Amino acid sequence: MDVPDTVSRALADRDIAGKTCLEAGAGIGNMTAGLLAAGAEHVYAVTKDRRDADDVRERVEDAGKSDRVTLLEADLRETPLPDGSVDVVTAHALFNVLPNDAAAAIAREMSRVAAPGATLVVD
Repeated sequence: MDVPDTVSRALADRDIAGKTCLEAGAGIGNMTAGLLAAGAEHVYAVTKDRRDADDVRERVEDAGKSDRVTLLEADLRETPLPDGSVDVVTAHALFNVLPNDAAAAIAREMSRVAAPGATLVVD
């Protein structure tokens, strides 16, 4: 899976290997690709857009990594993930496209699913 330079740079100084990660607002899965390349044990890719979900699913399957990715079609304000379930939370190019009234609720949800001491990568 190709990983954009912006994603590689965002993750370069992060400890990702062996971690459970969340890509909030998966889009076409660029951060999912980066997290997998960095050695993530598992990635939850969350999007509410069906076309994006299909693109991410195809990309992950083509790379033979579907066993390490769970694609969730869900609203980022209320994901089905348990409290404290992810070690790394990412939001790549997300907050610049959200309506202002959605940002606070999504930030609360990302905080809820983050494990104590989790890493947050927002770019």
